[in-house]
Amino acid sequence: SPAMTPEKITSWEEADQALATLAHTRRELFTLVTWRDEGLMKLRAEYLKRAQERLLILPGAMTVYARGDGAYVYARDGRRFLDGNARAGQVSFGHNNPLIYETDQKMREAGAQCFETIGDFWQTEIKVNGVHYEISPPALAELLVSLTYGSDAYVVPQVSGTLATNSLIKICERLRPDRRIFVSFDGAYHGRSGAALSLTNARGIQKHRNAPGLQVAHIPFVATAEDAEQAVAVLTRIDPSYINAAFFEGVQSVGGMRSQSPEHVMSVLKFLQNAGALIFTDEIYSGFHRTGKRFSFQYYDFVPDGIAMAKVIGQGLPISAAIVQKGIFEREGKDAREVCPIGWEGGTFNWASLPVARGIVGLSHYEKENIGGHVAAMAEYFDEKAGAVLRVFNHGRAEPIAHLTGRGLMRGFCFRAGKKPLPKLRDAVGAEMFKEGVIFTGAGHEAINPTLIFTPPLIIEKTHIDEFAAALEPSLARAWASVGLE
Repeated sequence: SPAMTPEKITSWEEADQALATLAHTRRELFTLVTWRDEGLMKLRAEYLKRAQERLLILPGAMTVYARGDGAYVYARDGRRFLDGNARAGQVSFGHNNPLIYETDQKMREAGAQCFETIGDFWQTEIKVNGVHYEISPPALAELLVSLTYGSDAYVVPQVSGTLATNSLIKICERLRPDRRIFVSFDGAYHGRSGAALSLTNARGIQKHRNAPGLQVAHIPFVATAEDAEQAVAVLTRIDPSYINAAFFEGVQSVGGMRSQSPEHVMSVLKFLQNAGALIFTDEIYSGFHRTGKRFSFQYYDFVPDGIAMAKVIGQGLPISAAIVQKGIFEREGKDAREVCPIGWEGGTFNWASLPVARGIVGLSHYEKENIGGHVAAMAEYFDEKAGAVLRVFNHGRAEPIAHLTGRGLMRGFCFRAGKKPLPKLRDAVGAEMFKEGVIFTGAGHEAINPTLIFTPPLIIEKTHIDEFAAALEPSLARAWASVGLE
């Protein structure tokens, strides 16, 4: 019908009406109508202009988002997108989660919206979804310890993952002041400021012209036995009595959603332990079942001395934690309260009441509901569907082009032909996926492992994975046609 031609469809409501008579899927209508209509990009252009005028951190989004619901986010112009990175992993339980919404409401009704972790003793009780919860900093600390070590651990309340990492480093420096060298892996990302930035080396832009004072030995990422030998070779050139601690990601996030070989990296970690180094794991992105296990270090044969965690705890509100085993103080023959006296650490917004409540209610509920089992099932289905798409795309080529990396629902699609990285292909696929209504975020190093990451809300179902796979197949084909090996 001429009245329903794509050129005359200007909203999703009109598109839905057209679906009844036109032989187009919603995705095809998106390509034909929304993407071609330059008027719908006006919002982004105006937003970007204002951001450039006032913000030194510019958003890289392709559109302006207005709200979220479950596994989806919606743009100001009405378009719906499958959220392929869960807002960098922070809304693992989905957007506009009813449980979290009720938690916030009950906290407001209790009048417990603003207390200071290090300045006040505060405690309240709320009932959410029929369950009674104590809400207080000690209650959240006890929950985090029970989910990590079970007992015999201290928790440092913090606001962000970077600050949690910095707290662990400060503890190390106060506990072992004569050991000045820290160890991190190539491709690591532990934060963008302070001592945590010294550990980071995922991308050059993060450290350009910054000179953090921490002494760090970056050792090779361990994927093979040869990598492990090279890492140990670097470490043998350092006096072991100078090594304080090493920081380890079970799955690297910004580094490209890649996992080190459990078999081979253990020889490196054991070398460090034999040298007296403490081993800390960064579970800021990978924690709480993101990788298919509660924590990514559980894929490896060791128990860390401490853990940095954040993101999922606050479900969109800033909160983090540094957890250390009490044994690290006992082994040094020092009292924890003397090493970390009142005032050694703190902050105005550390563990504000609303994010504390979200952490207690959200983590308790989803542990009880076995979110880990759900993630494992969805990860298996994802491997099946995504693997099938990649096999078709890579079939007949001299060598594979697209490679699936990571674990669980912390996955990456690395674009590389042999040793040749393909960053333009990575970017083209991401742009095509956006046109298909899927947010697919870049990661990795352009000269090593250009990667697109898929870290959706953990509450996704098979229908969401089907939607992702249906978008991936044509996106790969169109991106390859436009860029290829360029």
